[in-house]
Amino acid sequence: MSDDLDLYQDILLSHTKRPRNRGTLGRPTHRGEGYNALCGDEVLLTLRVEGGKIAEAQSTGPACAICTASASILTTHVLGRAPAEALALGGELREALKGGSGGKPSFAGDIEMETLAHVGQFPQRVKCAALAWETLAAALKNGAVSQPPPEPTLEERIRFQAMQQSQQ
Repeated sequence: MSDDLDLYQDILLSHTKRPRNRGTLGRPTHRGEGYNALCGDEVLLTLRVEGGKIAEAQSTGPACAICTASASILTTHVLGRAPAEALALGGELREALKGGSGGKPSFAGDIEMETLAHVGQFPQRVKCAALAWETLAAALKNGAVSQPPPEPTLEERIRFQAMQQSQQ
């Protein structure tokens, strides 16, 4: 068990010291914000969904080590998944964190997800591990971002200018 704890700590520290996909997307299709009033953790999650799959995911915000690691792991594990699959994965993790396991989770064997589930042994840290996943759910359910129209291309601008000149 000591070896498992060392491995779990190494994984969490790796994601805390070098979070994957850190930052915010310039043109996200979905955006969610999460806040833990008990400790002050904040998570901003931006996603780009294309063709029914999560194509990009980035997170940022001031948060504790476990929350930062969880957000980092989330951004790597939702890529390429349909939003419903990502929501289901988050639901399974939240259930595992609470100690419930209505069977073997789909992430069994995934050491990073199992590491997050292991945080459930420390009740005071469960919210830290779950916050990013709750933010994902909020972003996918309610966080669609309206996009401004794209900037016109150089060719479109030239055509527009020519049209304006011909009307004068």
